[in-house]
Amino acid sequence: MLCKAERVFTFGARSSKSLAMYFGYLLGSFRKEVYQLSHDPGFIYDRILLNVTKKDIIVFCSAWPCTKETINIANFCHSRGVPIALITNTNLNPITKVATSVIDTNSVNYSSGGTALMAVLEVIAEEVGRKMAPESTRNIEKIESTLKDNDLIFWGY
Repeated sequence: MLCKAERVFTFGARSSKSLAMYFGYLLGSFRKEVYQLSHDPGFIYDRILLNVTKKDIIVFCSAWPCTKETINIANFCHSRGVPIALITNTNLNPITKVATSVIDTNSVNYSSGGTALMAVLEVIAEEVGRKMAPESTRNIEKIESTLKDNDLIFWGY
Protein backbone atom coordinates (compact mmCIF):
# COMPACT_ATOMS: atom_id res chain seq x y z
CA MET A 1 0.00 0.00 0.00
CA LEU A 2 2.74 2.46 0.93
CA CYS A 3 4.68 1.75 -2.23
CA LYS A 4 1.74 1.93 -4.61
CA ALA A 5 0.00 5.00 -3.22
CA GLU A 6 0.47 8.21 -5.19
CA ARG A 7 1.14 10.08 -1.97
CA VAL A 8 1.57 9.13 1.67
CA PHE A 9 0.29 11.32 4.47
CA THR A 10 1.07 10.72 8.14
CA PHE A 11 -0.79 11.90 11.22
CA GLY A 12 -0.49 11.52 14.96
CA ALA A 13 -1.64 13.59 17.92
CA ARG A 14 -0.35 14.05 21.47
CA SER A 15 2.02 11.20 22.38
CA SER A 16 1.74 9.75 18.86
CA LYS A 17 2.65 12.97 17.07
CA SER A 18 6.40 12.43 17.30
CA LEU A 19 5.99 8.88 15.96
CA ALA A 20 4.04 10.11 12.94
CA MET A 21 6.54 12.87 12.29
CA TYR A 22 9.47 10.45 12.53
CA PHE A 23 7.75 7.98 10.21
CA GLY A 24 7.13 10.73 7.67
CA TYR A 25 10.81 11.64 7.83
CA LEU A 26 11.87 8.01 7.33
CA LEU A 27 9.56 7.41 4.37
CA GLY A 28 10.50 10.73 2.81
CA SER A 29 14.08 9.51 2.54
CA PHE A 30 13.02 6.55 0.40
CA ARG A 31 10.17 7.87 -1.71
CA LYS A 32 8.76 11.10 -3.01
CA GLU A 33 5.36 12.55 -2.13
CA VAL A 34 5.33 12.03 1.66
CA TYR A 35 3.48 14.68 3.65
CA GLN A 36 3.09 15.33 7.35
CA LEU A 37 -0.35 16.41 8.58
CA SER A 38 0.52 16.58 12.29
CA HIS A 39 2.03 20.08 12.14
CA ASP A 40 -1.19 22.05 11.85
CA PRO A 41 -4.14 20.06 13.20
CA GLY A 42 -6.36 23.16 13.03
CA PHE A 43 -6.25 22.92 9.24
CA ILE A 44 -6.23 19.14 8.83
CA TYR A 45 -9.77 18.90 7.45
CA ASP A 46 -8.89 21.55 4.87
CA ARG A 47 -5.71 19.70 3.90
CA ILE A 48 -7.50 16.37 3.56
CA LEU A 49 -10.46 17.82 1.70
CA LEU A 50 -8.31 19.68 -0.84
CA ASN A 51 -5.30 17.37 -1.18
CA VAL A 52 -5.97 13.75 -0.26
CA THR A 53 -7.56 11.37 -2.76
CA LYS A 54 -8.50 7.70 -2.93
CA LYS A 55 -5.17 7.07 -4.68
CA ASP A 56 -3.27 8.20 -1.56
CA ILE A 57 -2.95 6.67 1.89
CA ILE A 58 -2.96 8.16 5.36
CA VAL A 59 -0.90 6.46 8.03
CA PHE A 60 -2.26 7.10 11.51
CA CYS A 61 -0.01 6.57 14.49
CA SER A 62 -2.37 6.24 17.43
CA ALA A 63 -1.35 4.91 20.84
CA TRP A 64 -3.74 4.31 23.72
CA PRO A 65 -5.47 6.34 24.98
CA CYS A 66 -6.63 7.38 21.51
CA THR A 67 -7.47 11.02 20.99
CA LYS A 68 -10.96 11.90 19.80
CA GLU A 69 -9.31 14.22 17.29
CA THR A 70 -7.47 11.31 15.64
CA ILE A 71 -10.56 9.11 15.64
CA ASN A 72 -12.67 11.88 14.07
CA ILE A 73 -10.07 12.56 11.40
CA ALA A 74 -9.82 8.84 10.57
CA ASN A 75 -13.61 8.64 10.26
CA PHE A 76 -13.57 11.69 7.96
CA CYS A 77 -10.92 10.05 5.76
CA HIS A 78 -12.89 6.81 5.70
CA SER A 79 -16.06 8.65 4.64
CA ARG A 80 -14.10 10.07 1.69
CA GLY A 81 -12.81 6.63 0.66
CA VAL A 82 -9.19 7.35 1.57
CA PRO A 83 -7.22 4.21 2.48
CA ILE A 84 -6.09 4.21 6.11
CA ALA A 85 -3.14 2.40 7.65
CA LEU A 86 -3.16 2.30 11.44
CA ILE A 87 -0.11 1.71 13.60
CA THR A 88 -1.29 1.24 17.17
CA ASN A 89 -0.50 -0.44 20.46
CA THR A 90 -3.93 -2.00 21.00
CA ASN A 91 -6.73 -3.53 18.97
CA LEU A 92 -9.15 -1.59 21.20
CA ASN A 93 -8.32 1.48 19.14
CA PRO A 94 -11.60 2.57 17.46
CA ILE A 95 -9.77 3.37 14.21
CA THR A 96 -9.37 -0.39 13.63
CA LYS A 97 -13.01 -0.37 12.49
CA VAL A 98 -12.30 1.95 9.54
CA ALA A 99 -8.67 1.13 8.74
CA THR A 100 -7.71 -0.65 5.55
CA SER A 101 -4.65 -2.09 7.28
CA VAL A 102 -3.78 -2.39 10.98
CA ILE A 103 -0.53 -3.16 12.75
CA ASP A 104 -1.06 -3.68 16.48
CA THR A 105 2.06 -4.00 18.61
CA ASN A 106 -0.06 -5.15 21.58
CA SER A 107 2.15 -3.07 23.85
CA VAL A 108 -0.46 -0.94 25.62
CA ASN A 109 0.40 -2.31 29.07
CA TYR A 110 4.10 -1.53 28.84
CA SER A 111 5.64 1.72 29.99
CA SER A 112 7.92 1.70 26.96
CA GLY A 113 5.10 0.95 24.49
CA GLY A 114 6.30 3.73 22.23
CA THR A 115 9.50 1.77 21.67
CA ALA A 116 7.56 -1.08 20.07
CA LEU A 117 5.72 1.36 17.80
CA MET A 118 9.00 3.02 16.83
CA ALA A 119 10.57 -0.35 15.99
CA VAL A 120 7.60 -1.26 13.77
CA LEU A 121 7.82 2.09 11.97
CA GLU A 122 11.54 1.55 11.35
CA VAL A 123 10.93 -1.91 9.89
CA ILE A 124 8.08 -0.69 7.66
CA ALA A 125 10.20 2.19 6.34
CA GLU A 126 13.12 -0.14 5.62
CA GLU A 127 10.81 -2.53 3.77
CA VAL A 128 9.39 0.33 1.68
CA GLY A 129 12.96 1.36 0.88
CA ARG A 130 13.84 -2.17 -0.14
CA LYS A 131 10.76 -2.58 -2.33
CA MET A 132 11.22 0.79 -4.01
CA ALA A 133 14.85 0.15 -4.93
CA PRO A 134 16.70 1.29 -7.01
CA GLU A 135 14.79 4.61 -6.81
CA SER A 136 15.03 4.65 -3.01
CA THR A 137 18.78 4.01 -3.17
CA ARG A 138 19.22 6.93 -5.58
CA ASN A 139 17.18 9.14 -3.24
CA ILE A 140 19.38 8.27 -0.26
CA GLU A 141 22.53 8.84 -2.32
CA LYS A 142 21.25 12.26 -3.47
CA ILE A 143 20.43 13.27 0.10
CA GLU A 144 23.81 12.13 1.45
CA SER A 145 25.67 13.82 -1.40
CA THR A 146 23.84 17.10 -0.86
CA LEU A 147 24.44 17.01 2.88
CA LYS A 148 28.12 16.26 2.33
CA ASP A 149 28.56 18.88 -0.42
CA ASN A 150 27.03 21.53 1.80
CA ASP A 151 29.12 20.52 4.81
CA LEU A 152 26.02 19.69 6.86
CA ILE A 153 27.08 16.31 8.22
CA PHE A 154 30.19 14.95 9.90
CA TRP A 155 31.49 11.71 8.41
CA GLY A 156 34.29 11.16 10.91
CA TYR A 157 38.02 11.66 10.99
